Amino acid sequence: MDLASSSTMSTISVALTTVPQSIPVLSSIYKISTDIRETTQRVQVNKQQCEQLSERIDTLIGFLAERDLSHCLNQAMHRALYRLETFLRQCLEFISTFIEASWFKRLINNKDYEKKFLDLNRELTQYSNDLNFGIGLTNLPKNEKQNKNAQADIESDESDEFDNDFPQPQTLEIVDDDQYIGITNRETSRKTKDTPHMSTARTVINYQQTQDTIFVSGLWKYQYYQYNQWYGPFKQQLVFNPMTRTINGYGQDNVGQYVLNGSFSEVTGKIEMTQRYQVGLLM
Repeated sequence: MDLASSSTMSTISVALTTVPQSIPVLSSIYKISTDIRETTQRVQVNKQQCEQLSERIDTLIGFLAERDLSHCLNQAMHRALYRLETFLRQCLEFISTFIEASWFKRLINNKDYEKKFLDLNRELTQYSNDLNFGIGLTNLPKNEKQNKNAQADIESDESDEFDNDFPQPQTLEIVDDDQYIGITNRETSRKTKDTPHMSTARTVINYQQTQDTIFVSGLWKYQYYQYNQWYGPFKQQLVFNPMTRTINGYGQDNVGQYVLNGSFSEVTGKIEMTQRYQVGLLM
């Protein structure tokens, strides 16, 4: 178990004991997410697909558990939470089918399972977006010119430090005006948008505030430059642990859905991140 996942589970455990009694649906959501994680550890087939779905759920629930929802618990938010609860029960029921599934059944119904996983991941993204807007965490950049200047600074820094043969950097920007992160990330093939070229992501950070302020959980967005063209921006959910300087999250770009994991180095002052895409049916 990696540190980022451990941090998310710790957050959920704390939330289970501190959630107000007036919000029973939250207690149910946290409990179901724990059941999903434990059930995923016992599955016999389609394990990687189950683990990826469970990891995305943990990221969303960990993010939800960190927030004070008392200011936004209106009727619409309650409906969103009840819909999420119902969705998580469906995920738990689906994942549970793989605990004792026979090899024969898996082979016969492979395509059905694949489609169901894709549908659940898409639904989870929609629930995440609905809750994110409901909680009021989506503060879009207020100064377009400043964003472009920060983007130009990132490109300039990269060109001075690295050889031009390196892939152009992606830019990941927090929704606050003064904080930006440029990420050197994976490169997709010129002929296809299938599996990106997997390499260790290297992050260059440009900010003037303290290190603590860069670790802000929420909805971030990024874009990347490739083959003389900018792609994005794309939105992604990130959960930062300021105590351990670790990050995990998920998102979707023009290549596909992906999971992010990373950590901040006090020595280099950089965030090292890995990005794993979901491609096809993983066994």
